[in-house]
Amino acid sequence: MRLTQLKYFQTVCRYQNMTRAAAELHVSQPSLSNAIHELEDEFGLVLFRRKSRGIVLTEQGEIFYKEAEKLLEHVDSFCEQMSELGNVKHNVRLGVPYMLSAVVFPRLFAAFCR
Repeated sequence: MRLTQLKYFQTVCRYQNMTRAAAELHVSQPSLSNAIHELEDEFGLVLFRRKSRGIVLTEQGEIFYKEAEKLLEHVDSFCEQMSELGNVKHNVRLGVPYMLSAVVFPRLFAAFCR
């Protein structure tokens, strides 16, 4: 199972239509169908019941959807936290004597900013 497959599954559930979900995801409809079939095969589940006007979740699909939603929310939270951790800004404080601050510091600060 890949996160991409879960995101595809989530989008298909939202639209209840493979063609619309494929358009939203910018993938071909056969690629999307393949990803869903791979999920079904991997777990031995039938996630959707195909109808003439779209698709609906089976009971197994409903359970799978709830768990996938939890997992994807956790993944989003994890990614956000790790991004914040990587973007931690460190403050630099300098103590500069008065004479130095008036004469040398402005040139040093300008060079640092460049």
